[in-house]
Amino acid sequence: MADAGTDRQNAVMAGAGTALTQQALLVARKELNALADDDWVPSVQGAMSYVIRLRSLTNSLVMKLFTTHGSRSHSERERRALALVGDYAGVPVPQLVTYGEIPGPVPVPYLIMTRLPGVRWADRRSQLTAAESLRLHRRAGALLRQFHRESLRHAPRPFGGLLSSDPNWPSLDEAVMDRREHLARQYRDHGGSAQLIGQVERFLTRRQDALNGCERTVLCHNDFIDGNLLVTAAGDPVVAGVIDFERAAFDDPMADLAQSLRNAAFYQPSSAEELAAA
Repeated sequence: MADAGTDRQNAVMAGAGTALTQQALLVARKELNALADDDWVPSVQGAMSYVIRLRSLTNSLVMKLFTTHGSRSHSERERRALALVGDYAGVPVPQLVTYGEIPGPVPVPYLIMTRLPGVRWADRRSQLTAAESLRLHRRAGALLRQFHRESLRHAPRPFGGLLSSDPNWPSLDEAVMDRREHLARQYRDHGGSAQLIGQVERFLTRRQDALNGCERTVLCHNDFIDGNLLVTAAGDPVVAGVIDFERAAFDDPMADLAQSLRNAAFYQPSSAEELAAA
């Protein structure tokens, strides 16, 4: 059964795109004397949000509107993550300029950030040679490692989310097992196979050593893939920015890497090997 809050949010947003954009532009004008920059439109919009490009007298900006159910926590999580990574050496991320909510039947949280140069890696992928793609994967792998190493400056954190309302666990083993129980319960309630639930439990039991192998968390992006990495628009491809931190959490760095590898392997298995090596 669909969540009533989700249905209400989706219904409001479906009919309010243009009106919401106009409200957002009024807020940007009032807050920063910033106007819409019509020379740029993102090639895709995210699953949790959409963005508007702005320009003030001094900066090129992006206004990110969070438009799905649970949007306030997504907005707060990204804001918290940007505060944590803002001074990471060698990790290019947007700088938060201001934030707030657009009032309405369903308030819409927003962040206004500096816009980084470059284009989405996903948009440039088809134009890269095999050699350029390999180099870019090596650079992305090295950047992810740097991101994780920089995060070690934070005091040891439990496994879990960035917000006080997010669940957390003292160990990876407990985090994974609790997640498994939660998903198994949902799967069973919707008529899922008891046999498959048992297979998953046995799979995790056999890999208990891996679950006990991570003794300290790092800050994980949890979506470090081609859609959230900006690269130079021409020439030798270099990572120019890391965006979209609404899924960030303190977790096992191998979990972050695994998601990046899955994305890379979908397009070019040899590139995934380069990313892992870096």
